[in-house]
Amino acid sequence: MPMIDVTIPEGALKPEAEARLIKELSDILITHEGFGADNEVAQSVTVAFLHRPAAVFVAGQRSALPRYRIVPSVPEGQYTDATRRALVKDVTEAGCAPTAENTRM
Repeated sequence: MPMIDVTIPEGALKPEAEARLIKELSDILITHEGFGADNEVAQSVTVAFLHRPAAVFVAGQRSALPRYRIVPSVPEGQYTDATRRALVKDVTEAGCAPTAENTRM
């Protein structure tokens, strides 16, 4: 079962942008598993967990900017190095998408 842990500070994104991001991340994970993003069976077993940190610290100081953390998980040995690199690239691009239109900052 593919899983993805997404950590987003409360209020960092508008709710609709947050939902779009999590859907996009789930679709990316499914696609890298070799299925179409519209595959209902793959969708039904893909789980995303949204985490809300109470605070994020950088160098021991509370971060003034929102920080996101995205951790996809699949069974051990399922991905090759090339697949892993492609997944990291696509997830990074999706996670960098927050803009003035969808953030509350």
